[in-house]
Amino acid sequence: MEWKEIAKFASGMAAWESIAHGYLWLSKTQMTVFGFVLTEKLNMLQSVFSAVISGLFAYYAWFREE
Repeated sequence: MEWKEIAKFASGMAAWESIAHGYLWLSKTQMTVFGFVLTEKLNMLQSVFSAVISGLFAYYAWFREE
């Protein structure tokens, strides 16, 4: 399997994580997962970080020439 195909999959996964955490952030939802509290600020950080990672994977997978 090519690395670019793996990057396409990872880009989609990171984009979905960004959307999910963005929704939790904007709806001000706080939840506890395995004793770890996901606060509004943490959801914001995870949303932004995942969006950046998704963009980097997308750049590598679709736009970077080798």
